[in-house]
Amino acid sequence: MKRKRSFAYLLRLLLAVYIPLLLLNFTISFMIIRHIREQTISLLRANMDIYAGEIDNRLESVNYMLLNTLFSEQALLLRRQPEDVIDEINATNRLKKRFAEGRISFGNEYNYFLWAQDWDGFISSSSDSAAFLQFQAVLAHIKDLLHSPGLGALAEKNTWTVFEEGGSYYLIKIYRYQNQIIGAWAPAERVLSPLFRSSPEDGFLVILDEEGNILTGGEQAGDLPLPIEKGKGASIIKNRLVIPEGFKKGDFSVNCVITNWGAYENATRILLLLTFAAVLTLTVGLWLLLYVKRAIVDPVRRFSEHLRDYNESGAMLGEENILELESAGDVFNGLMEQVEDLKIEVYEESLRRQRAEFDYMQLQIKPHFYLNCMNIIYNMAQTKNYREIQRLSLTVCKYLRSMFRNGMVPVPIEEELSLVQSYLDIQRIRYDAQFFYLIEQDPATAGALIAPLIIHTLVENSIKHNITQEGSLTVRVRLRRVMEDGLEALSIRVEDTGGGFEEDILALLQSGRRPGLADGRGIGLYNTRQRLEILYGGHGSIRFANREEGGARVDILIPLQKPPAAGRGAQP
Repeated sequence: MKRKRSFAYLLRLLLAVYIPLLLLNFTISFMIIRHIREQTISLLRANMDIYAGEIDNRLESVNYMLLNTLFSEQALLLRRQPEDVIDEINATNRLKKRFAEGRISFGNEYNYFLWAQDWDGFISSSSDSAAFLQFQAVLAHIKDLLHSPGLGALAEKNTWTVFEEGGSYYLIKIYRYQNQIIGAWAPAERVLSPLFRSSPEDGFLVILDEEGNILTGGEQAGDLPLPIEKGKGASIIKNRLVIPEGFKKGDFSVNCVITNWGAYENATRILLLLTFAAVLTLTVGLWLLLYVKRAIVDPVRRFSEHLRDYNESGAMLGEENILELESAGDVFNGLMEQVEDLKIEVYEESLRRQRAEFDYMQLQIKPHFYLNCMNIIYNMAQTKNYREIQRLSLTVCKYLRSMFRNGMVPVPIEEELSLVQSYLDIQRIRYDAQFFYLIEQDPATAGALIAPLIIHTLVENSIKHNITQEGSLTVRVRLRRVMEDGLEALSIRVEDTGGGFEEDILALLQSGRRPGLADGRGIGLYNTRQRLEILYGGHGSIRFANREEGGARVDILIPLQKPPAAGRGAQP
């Protein structure tokens, strides 16, 4: 058999599967984003490290060239001003040629100079004609720097230093030997141009001095906190990435700022979009499930509860939000009204059938007495015992008057006993010394109501099947008030000194089955059981047994009912 599950169980099961999958999706998405981010940063940093290393190597090469030139023959000749003008010119030309070779070897962005402090001789490399004025301004700044108190500290530094002139920044490195100084300078942006070329299209470089002050790129950096510590960058949800890069041969650093960084940004957007789609799907799914629960499952559950309540209390179904369920409820209510009408009709038909069956059983009981009375009168007429015939006729008239009343209406116990006594008197007249009877009534049973002919049938059955011409018979009737399950009950016992029930008849009577004997034995007692069932339902009982000392015993137990007090009306 297929196992059934409730909607709430399926909803919990779906959530138990859906939520871990969503968390797994989040985890995988962020791991992928983090991996792509780290790979992208690693690639960009590797490129920057390559170009920064190239710049460091070139700066170091320029440093070697400056040191070699400082100790060259030309520099030695110019340490002091030559006495011969021609020697001075030749030495100066050879030095400038060496400077020109340096520009060819390391780039024309590098400019060189030599200053002889003893005779204030200043020799520099040639300038680009396009930037002559700027070149002269830088040379003037360098000359001022050479005559400043900070010259010694600048010469002792092992790194290139940044200085500003005319709104532009330059790198400078000087060496000092005795009273002679040699140096090189270059525009910072031209020296760092390989880094500019390596940066993405949507990126820019920010140059910072050794104290972290922004030298170039500040307009583009905006409010971005710089410098960024090495190894740190923008967070996953931000669209800017900052990669810092330092130099071994310079006291400055560069931050590469990437505003929209290509594959990482696109991958991040796609993954975030997929994650959002998953969250949206979960939200919509949960909303649909809750809507289905609220709009379908709950109304169906309430509909089922209403059906159960109807079975228990008969209350009509209420209104529902779903049109189909409300229509079904209306149809069901109409059907239940028809069922109620049918139940009433069936109940009334059952009452009519029970009344007909009761009347039929009562008619089955009455003919026994009629035949017996006619037989007695016939026998007395043969013996011309007219006095007894008159006495018997009066008793029979009294008896028949009681017999032809409504058999369904309970009567006081006194009326039933009067009928029984009349019947027993008739039998006494008939059998004389062969028959005796005894009636005992508990005063507490006075006025109790009882179905008519119940005791009479038992007494008649005892006399009919036990009295003979040879022997005698005694019938005893006893009525008592007893307590049964905390309620008052009327106990009726009818016993005789006859031959008792035959075993087969007793078994049928005790089991409640209808005797099917051809001579009709047990039919009256079976009909009495049926009448008790009709009149008292499960509250009445009848038991059949044989007495140990001989004879039969029948015990009846019914609720003790009495007529209502005056002024309250009669019970039905």
